[in-house]
Amino acid sequence: MGDADVDTLKSILSANREWAEWSNIVVIGGLAVEMIVLWLFSHGWRESISFSVAVLVIAVGVYGEYHFGGRSSDAAAKLQDISDLKVETARDRAAKAELELAKLKTPRKLNNEQNVIAALRPHAGKKFWIITERNDQDLGSEQMLLSAQISRIFSTAGWVKNSHLSADQSLEEKEFAPVSDRGCNLATAGDAKSLALRELVFESLKSSDLECFQNVAPGFLPESVVIEIGLR
Repeated sequence: MGDADVDTLKSILSANREWAEWSNIVVIGGLAVEMIVLWLFSHGWRESISFSVAVLVIAVGVYGEYHFGGRSSDAAAKLQDISDLKVETARDRAAKAELELAKLKTPRKLNNEQNVIAALRPHAGKKFWIITERNDQDLGSEQMLLSAQISRIFSTAGWVKNSHLSADQSLEEKEFAPVSDRGCNLATAGDAKSLALRELVFESLKSSDLECFQNVAPGFLPESVVIEIGLR
């Protein structure tokens, strides 16, 4: 049953509830008129009292049905509203869960390569390195493909891919790492220029639908960027 059918049924229910309440009022009014007529045109006081008591009992019963029936109808309507709200909330949560699941299933990809290249090109000559988390058998994995795309974009923008980004030039950054994390991480030294460069890279990747975490690596050379790609 669709939402339109549910709304139609609710409208019918509400209209019929109102008609039922008005019908009860009409019955009470009719009984009141009947009581007046009995008193005006009855031939004996015993007969008048007997009929009046009977009519009064019926009137009380009808009024009770009207009063308590109305309260129960209001309570039912409120319960229905609460139920509808819970259903709507559940639908929203399900939709968000489906969206998150779709994101996990969709391979990451920079969708505006030229915009990223344009943002990076003024800083041509800066050093970068990419560490890809993978298992030995993941040569064509999603994170490997993303790393290759990022490497191509940075190289096109004139950046220099260099694994010696530590202040100690005898140290070399690894190209691959065991799978241990999710997402994308940007790391630079902690000086002002390095942090500004990291922010520029962060915003350029974000504008192309790849959002990364940002970290500080005190031992890195100034104005060099390491990008680590984990699972999506």
